Amino acid sequence: MRKDKKNRCVWKMPEWMEPYRYIISSISGGHEVEEIVNGRTSVDENAPLALLECGAQMVVSVLRHLHDRGMLREMPEWKQ
Repeated sequence: MRKDKKNRCVWKMPEWMEPYRYIISSISGGHEVEEIVNGRTSVDENAPLALLECGAQMVVSVLRHLHDRGMLREMPEWKQ
């Protein structure tokens, strides 16, 4: 992972997660997945955006958990 200007790790979508990009971006209101997962918006600043970021981060976490345990099946081509 690379670091941003504030020396935080910047998440980049791994290759195996690419088939799920559409699902994550539809949850995040159509924002770029990397932008929304790396977001650190305060609820006081913008509550709807903070909730979208939280939801996208949670979906990524669940996908990573399933992938690490070998429980994630390949998505059929017609769903990609």
